[in-house]
Amino acid sequence: MTRWTLLIALTVIWTEAAAGQTLPPGTALGHTETGAAALVGYLVNEKPCLPVKRFTADAGYQTNISPSRRSFAVIVGKKQSLVLDRKIASIEGKRYELSVPAFERDGDFFVPLEFYEKAFPGRFSYDPKKKNVVAVLPGKTLTVPIRALPQGKSK
Repeated sequence: MTRWTLLIALTVIWTEAAAGQTLPPGTALGHTETGAAALVGYLVNEKPCLPVKRFTADAGYQTNISPSRRSFAVIVGKKQSLVLDRKIASIEGKRYELSVPAFERDGDFFVPLEFYEKAFPGRFSYDPKKKNVVAVLPGKTLTVPIRALPQGKSK
């Protein structure tokens, strides 16, 4: 797939997904970035939060980050899941408030596990004793270590 084909596909996906949605100002189509250097999550308010860009790339899917850095999309095949203004998730046209607002750290965005359970195909499990999340996805299994979030380090 060429870069232009990808940009056109993302434009179509965002346009279709955004119909009836209120996207914050500053969102752009086709704006992608690399994720965190390591696949590591953080525990926030007893909720495991995983890195969006890194997890999505390691799972074999794509992200689209708005220039305002307040909203982003996860693209899994034809399914697009949005996080709007870091507080609201929109998955398959259904909106819900995130239990922990998305935050930025280590060059990535972190959202709670419940977002992944709805946005990705597969099964997710969190083991508080082992301090990790195991994601069993089509064709691969990802294990994400979960650490305590250092104080004062999120945006």
